[in-house]
Amino acid sequence: MKGRSTSRISAALSFVIAVAGAGAAGSQDKDPGQLHTIRKAGTHRVRSGDLLQVRYKTHSSAEGIGNLDVAVSGDSVRRVGVVTADIDPERPGVPGAPYFVIAFLKAERRGTSTIQITPVTNVGNRQRTFAFKAEVEAEP
Repeated sequence: MKGRSTSRISAALSFVIAVAGAGAAGSQDKDPGQLHTIRKAGTHRVRSGDLLQVRYKTHSSAEGIGNLDVAVSGDSVRRVGVVTADIDPERPGVPGAPYFVIAFLKAERRGTSTIQITPVTNVGNRQRTFAFKAEVEAEP
């Protein structure tokens, strides 16, 4: 299990580096955007360049969440990826400890997108879909 924890940390770190690198490649003067943690259904107003995350707390078991099925309609938001991360990055979890499965999305252009995220358990059972809308405003 230690390997799983290390791979989760590596994947999360790789993601942060990739996102930071992509932002740095654009323009050093541009605002890198904000990180929005989406917790409720409904419409969320964000700006182009912002990053959105939806987190699920889970654990390693048959009924724990193994993946997130992310569907995006509309072209203002794109799916970036799904990663796992420790609950407390300062203290990595022990085998069997709870952790997050996180879906990341990026607001790209003005418009509205509908996002549907369905947790899928480690044995393939689909759980209730969480849906929300992202209204993307142009950059300031």
